[in-house]
Amino acid sequence: MPPVITQMDLQRIKCLMSVATGLSFAVAANGAGFAIIEQSVSGLGNAFAGAAAAQDASTIFFNPAGMILLDKPEVNSGIHVIIPSAKFINEGTTTTSYAGTVATQGDNANGGATAFVPNLYYVHPLSERLVVGIGVHAPFGLATEYDKEWVGRYMAVRSEIKTINVNPSIAYRINEKLTIGAGVSAEYVYANLTNAIDLNRDGTTLLDGFNDLEGDDIGFGWNLGLLYEVSKTTRFGIHYRSEVKTRLKGTADFTLPELPPAMAAYAVVFADQKIEADLTLPDSLSVNFYHELNDKWAVMGDVTWMGWSDFYDLDIDFESATTEAAAGKAIIENWRDNWRYSVGANYKASDRLLLRGGLAYDQTPVKSDDYRSPRIPDASRVWVTAGLSWIMSPGTTLDVGYVHIFVDDPVVDNSSHTSYQHVKGTIKAHVDILSASCTMRF
Repeated sequence: MPPVITQMDLQRIKCLMSVATGLSFAVAANGAGFAIIEQSVSGLGNAFAGAAAAQDASTIFFNPAGMILLDKPEVNSGIHVIIPSAKFINEGTTTTSYAGTVATQGDNANGGATAFVPNLYYVHPLSERLVVGIGVHAPFGLATEYDKEWVGRYMAVRSEIKTINVNPSIAYRINEKLTIGAGVSAEYVYANLTNAIDLNRDGTTLLDGFNDLEGDDIGFGWNLGLLYEVSKTTRFGIHYRSEVKTRLKGTADFTLPELPPAMAAYAVVFADQKIEADLTLPDSLSVNFYHELNDKWAVMGDVTWMGWSDFYDLDIDFESATTEAAAGKAIIENWRDNWRYSVGANYKASDRLLLRGGLAYDQTPVKSDDYRSPRIPDASRVWVTAGLSWIMSPGTTLDVGYVHIFVDDPVVDNSSHTSYQHVKGTIKAHVDILSASCTMRF
């Protein structure tokens, strides 16, 4: 017969349950929030300022109307190696124990985790006025992972989100200046979140448990773009991508140490079970331009808005009514919509070689230090990018790109995401990205 759980047990356990509900699905992605902007290697070289340029089949992601500028069938395949660094420097992390506030034991840690992000696009013109295509890409994701005994382990150890988006698209030229493009998306989302549990509530590892949550789902969305060609050398674009709503379903797996008889009730609450959670991937709106100054130089710019205010809170539903009662209310994330500004330039060095450069400023959606979690050491950032295109043969082009992202050192001063835990410190963060792609035209 399982042990009887009293109201006092529930109150004591409730302080621990926020480790299961206070889990931000966001991770240390290179774009603001947990967006992955790396959907094009040619675009990366210009800090993604050149959506109106529509330089290859990757325009499917940034504006499907741009497919109209591609007069031959083509395949574009790319890979991005994203290398983040997120070194947490402890500045007074504490635990409110039964005897009072004590320093949480544990070391500093680097939560950066290298990730590989692929893209694949295919475009096929059906006529001079109608083009179809399909893209497969990962618009959200990446991961942070800290040591299991680091000082912030009760708030976060591993945070991973992966997405795969399949995006068939179509473009139709209305007249010589205006083209409309549209697409639909089927997006698979997987999340895996882990953290330690301070069963003894003393800030030490003496009676630490461990929590491992995972879930997945498929959501659906759409996108719509317009391309207006003022002339052969100047054009403007606008593109909207809808939000994607998902209901993640999966499991909560708890690992507990050997417990004394007085803590037997913990085994009931921290029992392996099914979970569900809503996650909305945000919508976005971009406006951009492209202009060729002469036969050597071209300039471009982009402004993008993203609706991160959808990520206001996180509420995980547990299969067990006892666990659900102990979990309490949802954790407030309180994100805001954000803006991204970028400019870029191309230089045609020869008939076969094109050089690229770009700058971008990406605003963080995290409102303040007390909402920031080490799961997402996110702050506003500046991108410096470079790249090149080399025409290897009449039907084959190689693109390479490099980015260094300067991140404003994020400050974590969070006492709300995990009860009785106050994680306080500064994260020294930056990101490097290496990318390469091949485009083949038929």
